[in-house]
Amino acid sequence: MQATVPGYGQRYRRWVLDSLRYLDVQDLATGGDHVPELGEVYVDVALVSRAALQASGDPLSQAAGDTPERHSLSDLLDRRSPVVLAVTGQPGSGKSTMLAAAARRSAQTGLRGRQSPRSVPILLALREHAASIVADPAISLSDVVRNAVGGGAGKEPSGWWGRQLRHGRCLVLLDGLDEVARASDRSAVADWVGRQLAAHPGNHFVITSRSYGLPGTLTTQADVFVLRPFTAD
Repeated sequence: MQATVPGYGQRYRRWVLDSLRYLDVQDLATGGDHVPELGEVYVDVALVSRAALQASGDPLSQAAGDTPERHSLSDLLDRRSPVVLAVTGQPGSGKSTMLAAAARRSAQTGLRGRQSPRSVPILLALREHAASIVADPAISLSDVVRNAVGGGAGKEPSGWWGRQLRHGRCLVLLDGLDEVARASDRSAVADWVGRQLAAHPGNHFVITSRSYGLPGTLTTQADVFVLRPFTAD
């Protein structure tokens, strides 16, 4: 029994790295059977505060001189105090890939033993868990994560996920709120996300969505950023 307890966190981080090793090419024409590794091809995307874009008066401008200050997700997540971010972007703009890269970075930090308060990444595609959340709105984040991970990292020590969240050790990445198909289900999932933000305030949270799928209740709880198109450089 005791042999399963030590090292679960490290096994979990390795499982994250293995699970997210390759670029998701489901919607891409790759021109062959080769699937590139995410770490080999990932280009960090720029985020701009939605408030800054609105203040600029030209939210669609791509000209460098007209664009407010750009941020990278890694810089925002390196802050010591907990952050809650909502990132919006057009379909295919790289939101899911950005979260996968962030999860890998967090896992690598933990494996290398670097001092980081949030080196336990949690990456959830909300559409995959909407049914369980709608069926039981009181379901805990720990239980949703536990169901998502399954036995991928081996046997979980009793209450391990609850402890990580309680102590603020997690980077919680919630992808694709807009991809929850039914509007009523999307609203229920958004309410559930809001409750998790309140229940686990010491952790980092990042929620992604197309802009139309982000309800006003979440925009009051999060700093909203817009994912910018790639420049020629």
